Amino acid sequence: MALEQIAEEYFSQLNPMARRMYADMKETKSAYEDLWESISEKEQKQLLSESIITPEVLLKYKQNEIEESVSEYAVKLIIDDHCTYQDEHSGPFSFKTRSQRNLTLFEAEEKPKPVVKHKPKKKVVEMFEVPEDKIEKDSVGNTLPKTGLDFLDNW
Repeated sequence: MALEQIAEEYFSQLNPMARRMYADMKETKSAYEDLWESISEKEQKQLLSESIITPEVLLKYKQNEIEESVSEYAVKLIIDDHCTYQDEHSGPFSFKTRSQRNLTLFEAEEKPKPVVKHKPKKKVVEMFEVPEDKIEKDSVGNTLPKTGLDFLDNW
C-alpha cells in the first residue's frame, strides 16, 4: 500500500465527520478521474473546496464576516518619575509574539545581502621607542597605567 492510501484510511476512520469528508473527497476525485492527476495541487484543493463547501454555506457565513481593518485604540502613556512608557494593555492585542508575526518558512525570493565595505584601519604611528632594558619591572606587572593626574596616580 502506498503511504497516501494508508493516511487516507487512517483519517477516514477517526470519527464520523472525517469519514464524511473522506467520502466527499473520494467522490470528487472519482468525478474527475484521469484529469485529477494532471491538474496542479492548488487547483485540486480549489476543486475539493468548491465541491465540499456549498454556495449556500458560503453566502451564510459571508454575511457574518466582519471587515478586517485596523481598529483604533488609545495609547495610554504612563509618566512616572520623569520616565514615560506605554501601558502594556493599551496597544493592539495579538496572540503572536513579535518574532512570530512575520514568520515565514520559505522566502518567496532570496534577497542578496548587501556587501559591507570596511575601511582599513589607520596605521598607528609610534611616537617613541623605549629600549627593553630601561622598562621597569613594575610597569609590566599588576600596576595600573599612569593617567597623568596626580590625585589618581598617587592615592
